[in-house]
Amino acid sequence: MADYTQGTGAGGVMLIRDQGYWVEFHIQAGSSQTFVGTPGFGTNAYVDGVWRGLPNVSNYSNRVWRYLGAHAATYNQSVCFHIDKSNTQGFGGPTDFWQYIHRATVPDAPTPVGVDMIGHTDMRYRFSGNGNGGSPIREWQIGYGTDPNAAQYLVGSGGTSVIGGLSIGTTWYFWSRGRNDVGWGPWSSRSEGRTLSSGRVKVAGVWREMILYVKVSGAWRQAILYEKKSGVWTALKGN
Repeated sequence: MADYTQGTGAGGVMLIRDQGYWVEFHIQAGSSQTFVGTPGFGTNAYVDGVWRGLPNVSNYSNRVWRYLGAHAATYNQSVCFHIDKSNTQGFGGPTDFWQYIHRATVPDAPTPVGVDMIGHTDMRYRFSGNGNGGSPIREWQIGYGTDPNAAQYLVGSGGTSVIGGLSIGTTWYFWSRGRNDVGWGPWSSRSEGRTLSSGRVKVAGVWREMILYVKVSGAWRQAILYEKKSGVWTALKGN
């Protein structure tokens, strides 16, 4: 909650109270001798881009606080509390009280750093957050898959993640986003990387990459070829 005040008349006070969603409007006369009969004087408020009604200040005496009502402010904006001419010293008027109200939004889309450390079944994806929208970040998330238009799998991340369990010789697409107390922000722009294939084979004089399968317990599974170099087994890279 935040309170903002502005003077009006001879010692009168106008108060805008931000409750986080609702914005309240209160007023107090500047003199214990102030008296306003019926119908009193008009008040209204400018919130969410529209002038909205508040009740007249009437049947008022002394210096008590009068609550006039509340309206929902749903985005960052300047609101206005307006009172008409009161014909009293304690309220004065006409007076306009403008106050900027802050509202948190979802986080901005992160900036992709890129895809690297590409292997046969995994690769690293990195991103950098750009803003929390005015509310603390609760989590970051990576979306990925083989569909270039939408994430098929989701995983939490701190900004750098090695994504495993990928199919061999396949192009994978990656996005990232953040969530705060307002909700999920938009996805970042897309990044992509292609896992290594099993190896290469010569077809009609042209080397082509291949994806090798082996049968394990009756099921065909993708396989990676290895070769021994200087006594060390190294996976073959087909692309």
